[in-house]
Amino acid sequence: MLTDLRSITHKIVVVLLLLAAFWSQSHADTNAQRYNDGVTAYNSGNYEEAISIWRNLANGGYHNAQYSLGVAYFNGEGVIPDLNEAIEWFQLAANGGHVQAMFNMGSAYYQGNGTAQNYEKAIEWWTKAAALEQPSAQYNLGLAYYFGKGVEQDLSRASDWLRQATDNGHSGAQGALTLIRKEIADTKSPPSSKEQSTQLDDTNEAVVNSFDDTAEEDEVISANYQAAIVSKLGGQAYASQHLNGTVLANLTGGSPIKVIKRENDWAKINVPGVASVWVYKKYLNNKEDGSATIQGNLVRARSLPSTGSNSIIIGIFDEGEDLVVLNERDSWSQVVAPVRMGLWMPIATLEILPSVTEKWNQQWKQAVSVIVKRSKDSIQINNKKENDLLVGESGRTDDVSPRRSFQAAFVGTTRAEVLDINKSDGHLLTTLVKGSPVKIIDVQPPWAAIQTPGPIQVWVYGQYVIQNGDNAEISGIDVRARSIPSTTRSSNVLGIFLDKTPVRVISKEGDWVRVSVVDIATAWMLLDELEIFDDISEEWIKKWNKVRKEL
Repeated sequence: MLTDLRSITHKIVVVLLLLAAFWSQSHADTNAQRYNDGVTAYNSGNYEEAISIWRNLANGGYHNAQYSLGVAYFNGEGVIPDLNEAIEWFQLAANGGHVQAMFNMGSAYYQGNGTAQNYEKAIEWWTKAAALEQPSAQYNLGLAYYFGKGVEQDLSRASDWLRQATDNGHSGAQGALTLIRKEIADTKSPPSSKEQSTQLDDTNEAVVNSFDDTAEEDEVISANYQAAIVSKLGGQAYASQHLNGTVLANLTGGSPIKVIKRENDWAKINVPGVASVWVYKKYLNNKEDGSATIQGNLVRARSLPSTGSNSIIIGIFDEGEDLVVLNERDSWSQVVAPVRMGLWMPIATLEILPSVTEKWNQQWKQAVSVIVKRSKDSIQINNKKENDLLVGESGRTDDVSPRRSFQAAFVGTTRAEVLDINKSDGHLLTTLVKGSPVKIIDVQPPWAAIQTPGPIQVWVYGQYVIQNGDNAEISGIDVRARSIPSTTRSSNVLGIFLDKTPVRVISKEGDWVRVSVVDIATAWMLLDELEIFDDISEEWIKKWNKVRKEL
């Protein structure tokens, strides 16, 4: 009897275990299906539905959903961008074994994004991901062991990780592996000075898949700076190491940058002639062609038209140095800053390259030459067409100015969208019809940064807008013009207002004011929607000035 009871009990336990296994598999299948429903919604742009699905799954411990929520918070899609929230979800997913989340946690600790910078923890997470054959983690580990960041420098282990990354298809690992193996071979005999120039410099502080897979063919150059490019979302160069400091340049994604030194989360940089600084007028010898020459010794370049404590000295001008004047205010002139003057950018907005290569060097030279050519062309245009610069009904000179560097263009399509960034999903600022004149002030194929002759509507924080009846003006220094009423990552800075800039108020939303402005905002259009000219034609000038006079 006891035996029969035990047998029956055993059968019941087995059945229950089978039922539990079936329920577990069924539950897993249901979660996977719901997760995929969220992916479908996300890919179709229905972020709200995707977030709702993923959040329910994530709260139930589904790691794929936790990772996807982290991505959503990082990109600000369907939710307000929140780096700390993104890291929390990545952490949960990584703890659950999600390999891409492990890699992201390593990158977060390495760069100090959303968490305190900690090289050791970065290595810890990358090692876990690398053990699961994640190629980017293997690549980053290879460079970390090469540079000795978070681990003791070990060329052999660096080589091993880069070999694994190569085997797993990482596009940049082979180039790095070749150079490191050469350095290992060179340790057996002292390298010549020429050979030293081909070795990797200790420059990859970011270690995020930025090594060029053409490195074997791209000559490495010895330099006393680090090569970098601005990350794809673009960035701003500041007068000091402070995000609320004076912005001296707005840089588009892909722009070449020289990194002179790094301090904490900031890089001191040189930019290719796109920054502006202020100089006291009495030290300028202005010429009729729109250029100017410095007269005096140790003349200071300042971040603001002031000698107050908030006006930072950016550098010193050389006596006799030629400059391009951009603007004037009271006793001060705003000029293009010489390339040698050091600015500051957050390291997070840069992609620091492993070495200074000939390819990057050509990009730098081209960027500098474009700026110089545009400045010279503008001065020549002024000399040639001075009588064609019409004066509008308001009495002010219309803005075909030798003090601005640009290429003339017409809109070539029936209707063209003007966006806040060089991405197809950017915020729409305005639309232009065929034949509208625009100024091209930068090119990042397939996009062109432009200015329009007419007004563009931007958002300004309300406390900086002083309204008196129908009139309004900006009150404050370096007030930012934004694409949407927010300071989040998705709100792009389109330009900087000077104090007392007149504006027209369009609407209000919470603490923000929407205003209509001219000559402040830099926007983006697709190049293939523009008809671009080498010279400024009579027709272009007439159309530009016609719009200006109608304002």
